[in-house]
Amino acid sequence: MRQWNSTSKIIPTMIFTSVLFSLSHALNIFQGAPILPTLEQLIFTFGFGMAAAALFIRTGSIWPSIAMHFCADIWGCLNTSAVNKSGLAIAAQAGWEDFVWVLVVCLIYTAIALIIVRPSVREDIVSLGDRKWSK
Repeated sequence: MRQWNSTSKIIPTMIFTSVLFSLSHALNIFQGAPILPTLEQLIFTFGFGMAAAALFIRTGSIWPSIAMHFCADIWGCLNTSAVNKSGLAIAAQAGWEDFVWVLVVCLIYTAIALIIVRPSVREDIVSLGDRKWSK
């Protein structure tokens, strides 16, 4: 944030961190997750990462993003049919209908993220960043 705290770098920052967040979930392949459900998870986590990044950037606190991730993890673990013996909450089978649904959810998360950091609040975001990260 110290390096990228400007109105023109808010969206690239969100995209960059969301890609990293998404790719970190690719490691599930090594825990035995099937390829298509893992691909769906990568798409979902990109959109989720955009929303979490927007919350962090807008509030200056990581706690709203942590709470959001906690709720998503609980929701995933409550779906016992999707939890494998390694503890991964990922569907064993996925169809193209699931793939389309994940794309829609990703777009919704991304739209919410873009609303949270809309152009009219970007100066406030930079000001918050200056106060929090310029020390």
